[in-house]
Amino acid sequence: METILIAAAVVAGLGLIFGIGLSIASILLKAKVNELEQQLLDVLPGANCGACSFPGCAEYAKALATGKVKTTLCPVGGEEGVKKISAVLGVEVSKTVKKVAFVQCQGTPEHTKKAMEYKGIDSCYASALLCRGEGECTYGCNGFGDCVRVCSYDAIHVIDGVAKVDCKKCTGCTLCVTACPKKIITMVYAGDYAKNACKNTDKGALTRKVCKIGCIACGKCVKACPVEAITVIDNKAVVDLDKCICCGECIKVCPTNSLVI
Repeated sequence: METILIAAAVVAGLGLIFGIGLSIASILLKAKVNELEQQLLDVLPGANCGACSFPGCAEYAKALATGKVKTTLCPVGGEEGVKKISAVLGVEVSKTVKKVAFVQCQGTPEHTKKAMEYKGIDSCYASALLCRGEGECTYGCNGFGDCVRVCSYDAIHVIDGVAKVDCKKCTGCTLCVTACPKKIITMVYAGDYAKNACKNTDKGALTRKVCKIGCIACGKCVKACPVEAITVIDNKAVVDLDKCICCGECIKVCPTNSLVI
Protein backbone atom coordinates (compact mmCIF):
# COMPACT_ATOMS: atom_id res chain seq x y z
CA MET A 1 0.00 0.00 0.00
CA GLU A 2 2.84 2.34 0.94
CA THR A 3 4.55 1.60 -2.40
CA ILE A 4 1.41 2.54 -4.32
CA LEU A 5 1.10 5.84 -2.46
CA ILE A 6 4.75 6.69 -3.13
CA ALA A 7 4.33 5.90 -6.84
CA ALA A 8 1.19 8.03 -7.03
CA ALA A 9 2.94 10.90 -5.27
CA VAL A 10 5.90 10.67 -7.68
CA VAL A 11 3.61 10.72 -10.73
CA ALA A 12 1.64 13.65 -9.32
CA GLY A 13 4.85 15.50 -8.54
CA LEU A 14 6.21 14.94 -12.03
CA GLY A 15 2.91 16.09 -13.51
CA LEU A 16 3.05 19.26 -11.44
CA ILE A 17 6.65 19.95 -12.45
CA PHE A 18 5.95 19.36 -16.15
CA GLY A 19 2.82 21.50 -15.97
CA ILE A 20 4.70 24.41 -14.42
CA GLY A 21 7.48 23.96 -16.97
CA LEU A 22 5.08 24.04 -19.91
CA SER A 23 3.35 27.12 -18.53
CA ILE A 24 6.65 28.95 -18.19
CA ALA A 25 7.71 27.84 -21.69
CA SER A 26 4.43 29.05 -23.22
CA ILE A 27 4.99 32.47 -21.68
CA LEU A 28 8.63 32.72 -22.73
CA LEU A 29 8.07 31.37 -26.23
CA LYS A 30 4.80 33.16 -26.92
CA ALA A 31 4.96 35.03 -30.21
CA LYS A 32 4.62 38.74 -29.82
CA VAL A 33 1.38 40.00 -31.30
CA ASN A 34 1.86 42.87 -33.71
CA GLU A 35 -0.67 45.44 -32.54
CA LEU A 36 -1.02 46.98 -36.00
CA GLU A 37 -1.67 43.57 -37.55
CA GLN A 38 -4.34 42.88 -34.94
CA GLN A 39 -6.03 46.22 -35.54
CA LEU A 40 -6.09 45.52 -39.27
CA LEU A 41 -7.41 42.01 -38.72
CA ASP A 42 -10.20 43.43 -36.56
CA VAL A 43 -11.48 45.61 -39.42
CA LEU A 44 -11.23 42.91 -42.10
CA PRO A 45 -14.45 40.91 -42.75
CA GLY A 46 -13.01 37.54 -41.69
CA ALA A 47 -14.31 35.73 -44.77
CA ASN A 48 -10.91 34.13 -45.47
CA CYS A 49 -11.99 33.71 -49.09
CA GLY A 50 -8.56 34.37 -50.60
CA ALA A 51 -9.89 36.89 -53.13
CA CYS A 52 -7.20 39.35 -52.02
CA SER A 53 -4.60 36.80 -53.25
CA PHE A 54 -3.53 36.00 -49.68
CA PRO A 55 -4.43 32.71 -47.90
CA GLY A 56 -6.71 34.48 -45.46
CA CYS A 57 -7.51 37.70 -43.63
CA ALA A 58 -4.66 37.24 -41.15
CA GLU A 59 -2.07 37.05 -43.92
CA TYR A 60 -3.55 40.08 -45.66
CA ALA A 61 -3.46 42.00 -42.38
CA LYS A 62 0.18 41.02 -41.96
CA ALA A 63 0.98 42.25 -45.47
CA LEU A 64 -0.96 45.48 -44.94
CA ALA A 65 1.05 46.18 -41.80
CA THR A 66 4.20 46.33 -43.92
CA GLY A 67 2.72 49.14 -45.99
CA LYS A 68 3.71 47.40 -49.21
CA VAL A 69 0.32 46.19 -50.49
CA LYS A 70 -2.80 48.01 -51.64
CA THR A 71 -5.63 48.71 -49.22
CA THR A 72 -8.19 47.87 -51.92
CA LEU A 73 -7.54 44.14 -52.33
CA CYS A 74 -10.46 42.92 -50.21
CA PRO A 75 -13.61 42.81 -52.37
CA VAL A 76 -15.76 41.52 -49.51
CA GLY A 77 -15.04 44.56 -47.35
CA GLY A 78 -15.78 46.88 -50.24
CA GLU A 79 -15.55 50.65 -49.95
CA GLU A 80 -16.29 50.67 -46.22
CA GLY A 81 -13.54 48.13 -45.65
CA VAL A 82 -11.03 50.30 -47.49
CA LYS A 83 -12.00 53.27 -45.33
CA LYS A 84 -11.46 51.26 -42.14
CA ILE A 85 -8.11 49.89 -43.31
CA SER A 86 -6.96 53.35 -44.36
CA ALA A 87 -7.98 54.77 -40.98
CA VAL A 88 -5.91 52.16 -39.14
CA LEU A 89 -2.90 52.77 -41.37
CA GLY A 90 -3.35 56.53 -41.39
CA VAL A 91 -3.28 56.76 -45.17
CA GLU A 92 -5.48 58.39 -47.80
CA VAL A 93 -8.54 56.40 -48.84
CA SER A 94 -8.04 54.91 -52.30
CA LYS A 95 -10.90 54.86 -54.78
CA THR A 96 -12.53 51.47 -55.25
CA VAL A 97 -14.63 50.13 -58.10
CA LYS A 98 -16.94 47.31 -57.10
CA LYS A 99 -16.77 44.16 -59.17
CA VAL A 100 -19.36 41.41 -59.27
CA ALA A 101 -19.57 37.97 -60.82
CA PHE A 102 -21.18 37.65 -64.23
CA VAL A 103 -22.26 34.43 -65.96
CA GLN A 104 -21.53 34.39 -69.69
CA CYS A 105 -24.45 32.19 -70.65
CA GLN A 106 -28.19 32.55 -71.24
CA GLY A 107 -28.74 29.02 -72.47
CA THR A 108 -32.08 28.24 -70.87
CA PRO A 109 -34.38 25.61 -72.46
CA GLU A 110 -36.10 28.49 -74.26
CA HIS A 111 -32.92 29.34 -76.15
CA THR A 112 -31.06 26.08 -76.59
CA LYS A 113 -31.64 22.33 -76.55
CA LYS A 114 -30.16 19.33 -74.81
CA ALA A 115 -27.83 17.14 -76.80
CA MET A 116 -28.01 14.31 -74.29
CA GLU A 117 -29.32 13.27 -70.87
CA TYR A 118 -26.60 13.26 -68.23
CA LYS A 119 -26.90 10.58 -65.54
CA GLY A 120 -24.30 11.00 -62.88
CA ILE A 121 -23.13 13.12 -59.95
CA ASP A 122 -24.94 16.45 -59.72
CA SER A 123 -21.77 18.43 -60.25
CA CYS A 124 -20.71 20.75 -63.05
CA TYR A 125 -17.14 19.52 -62.65
CA ALA A 126 -18.14 15.85 -62.92
CA SER A 127 -20.39 16.40 -65.93
CA ALA A 128 -17.75 18.54 -67.64
CA LEU A 129 -15.21 15.74 -67.25
CA LEU A 130 -17.57 13.23 -68.80
CA CYS A 131 -19.32 15.11 -71.60
CA ARG A 132 -18.86 18.89 -71.16
CA GLY A 133 -22.54 19.09 -70.22
CA GLU A 134 -25.97 18.19 -71.55
CA GLY A 135 -26.54 21.15 -73.86
CA GLU A 136 -25.88 21.38 -77.59
CA CYS A 137 -23.65 24.36 -76.86
CA THR A 138 -20.48 22.94 -75.34
CA TYR A 139 -19.53 26.38 -73.97
CA GLY A 140 -22.70 26.79 -71.89
CA CYS A 141 -23.52 26.53 -68.20
CA ASN A 142 -23.85 22.94 -66.98
CA GLY A 143 -26.37 24.07 -64.38
CA PHE A 144 -25.53 21.75 -61.47
CA GLY A 145 -24.62 24.58 -59.10
CA ASP A 146 -20.96 24.14 -58.18
CA CYS A 147 -20.86 27.94 -58.04
CA VAL A 148 -23.93 28.03 -55.79
CA ARG A 149 -22.34 25.68 -53.27
CA VAL A 150 -19.21 27.82 -52.80
CA CYS A 151 -21.05 31.14 -52.44
CA SER A 152 -21.35 32.18 -48.79
CA TYR A 153 -23.61 35.12 -49.56
CA ASP A 154 -26.58 33.49 -51.31
CA ALA A 155 -25.73 35.61 -54.35
CA ILE A 156 -25.95 32.98 -57.08
CA HIS A 157 -28.66 30.49 -58.01
CA VAL A 158 -29.42 28.15 -60.89
CA ILE A 159 -32.59 29.27 -62.68
CA ASP A 160 -33.89 27.31 -65.69
CA GLY A 161 -30.62 25.43 -65.88
CA VAL A 162 -28.37 28.50 -65.90
CA ALA A 163 -26.53 30.18 -63.02
CA LYS A 164 -27.70 33.73 -62.29
CA VAL A 165 -25.95 36.26 -60.05
CA ASP A 166 -27.73 38.67 -57.71
CA CYS A 167 -25.45 41.70 -58.05
CA LYS A 168 -26.86 43.29 -54.89
CA LYS A 169 -25.71 40.34 -52.80
CA CYS A 170 -22.46 39.54 -54.62
CA THR A 171 -19.37 40.65 -52.71
CA GLY A 172 -16.91 39.91 -55.49
CA CYS A 173 -15.06 37.16 -53.62
CA THR A 174 -14.43 35.25 -56.92
CA LEU A 175 -15.00 31.80 -55.40
CA CYS A 176 -17.65 31.04 -58.03
CA VAL A 177 -15.19 32.00 -60.77
CA THR A 178 -12.76 29.40 -59.49
CA ALA A 179 -15.47 26.76 -59.02
CA CYS A 180 -16.81 26.93 -62.59
CA PRO A 181 -15.19 24.19 -64.72
CA LYS A 182 -16.38 25.82 -67.96
CA LYS A 183 -14.84 29.19 -67.00
CA ILE A 184 -17.96 31.08 -68.01
CA ILE A 185 -18.11 33.19 -64.84
CA THR A 186 -16.05 36.35 -64.92
CA MET A 187 -15.72 39.51 -62.84
CA VAL A 188 -17.18 42.75 -64.20
CA TYR A 189 -17.74 46.27 -62.93
CA ALA A 190 -21.01 46.67 -61.07
CA GLY A 191 -23.36 48.98 -62.94
CA ASP A 192 -25.02 49.36 -66.32
CA TYR A 193 -22.00 48.39 -68.39
CA ALA A 194 -22.56 46.38 -71.56
CA LYS A 195 -21.53 42.74 -71.26
CA ASN A 196 -21.56 39.80 -73.64
CA ALA A 197 -23.54 36.98 -72.03
CA CYS A 198 -22.08 34.39 -74.39
CA LYS A 199 -18.86 32.42 -74.14
CA ASN A 200 -19.15 30.66 -77.51
CA THR A 201 -16.19 31.32 -79.83
CA ASP A 202 -17.41 29.23 -82.76
CA LYS A 203 -18.29 30.92 -86.04
CA GLY A 204 -21.67 32.63 -86.14
CA ALA A 205 -23.40 29.98 -88.22
CA LEU A 206 -22.40 27.24 -85.79
CA THR A 207 -23.45 29.32 -82.79
CA ARG A 208 -26.89 29.92 -84.32
CA LYS A 209 -27.44 26.18 -84.64
CA VAL A 210 -26.98 25.54 -80.92
CA CYS A 211 -28.35 28.72 -79.31
CA LYS A 212 -30.87 31.37 -80.36
CA ILE A 213 -29.30 33.98 -78.11
CA GLY A 214 -25.58 33.37 -78.70
CA CYS A 215 -23.11 35.92 -80.06
CA ILE A 216 -22.65 35.52 -83.83
CA ALA A 217 -19.83 38.07 -84.14
CA CYS A 218 -21.79 40.17 -86.63
CA GLY A 219 -19.93 43.34 -85.63
CA LYS A 220 -23.01 45.57 -85.41
CA CYS A 221 -22.15 46.44 -81.82
CA VAL A 222 -18.65 47.47 -82.87
CA LYS A 223 -20.04 49.97 -85.37
CA ALA A 224 -22.67 51.27 -82.95
CA CYS A 225 -20.28 51.97 -80.07
CA PRO A 226 -19.39 55.70 -79.99
CA VAL A 227 -16.23 55.17 -77.92
CA GLU A 228 -14.74 52.12 -79.64
CA ALA A 229 -15.15 49.99 -76.52
CA ILE A 230 -16.08 46.80 -78.40
CA THR A 231 -13.98 44.53 -80.58
CA VAL A 232 -14.63 41.10 -82.03
CA ILE A 233 -12.05 38.59 -80.81
CA ASP A 234 -12.23 34.86 -81.57
CA ASN A 235 -15.71 35.16 -83.09
CA LYS A 236 -17.08 36.92 -80.02
CA ALA A 237 -17.80 40.54 -79.13
CA VAL A 238 -15.60 41.70 -76.25
CA VAL A 239 -16.44 44.85 -74.29
CA ASP A 240 -13.67 46.93 -72.73
CA LEU A 241 -15.38 48.02 -69.52
CA ASP A 242 -12.75 50.69 -68.91
CA LYS A 243 -13.96 52.41 -72.08
CA CYS A 244 -17.68 51.62 -71.87
CA ILE A 245 -19.83 54.69 -71.09
CA CYS A 246 -23.03 52.70 -70.46
CA CYS A 247 -24.87 54.33 -73.37
CA GLY A 248 -26.61 51.10 -74.40
CA GLU A 249 -26.24 51.68 -78.15
CA CYS A 250 -24.69 48.25 -78.66
CA ILE A 251 -27.58 46.59 -76.83
CA LYS A 252 -30.06 48.19 -79.24
CA VAL A 253 -28.42 46.78 -82.38
CA CYS A 254 -27.53 43.28 -81.14
CA PRO A 255 -29.63 40.90 -83.30
CA THR A 256 -29.46 37.97 -80.88
CA ASN A 257 -29.65 39.85 -77.55
CA SER A 258 -26.40 38.32 -76.38
CA LEU A 259 -25.29 41.76 -75.20
CA VAL A 260 -26.87 42.71 -71.88
CA ILE A 261 -26.57 45.34 -69.16
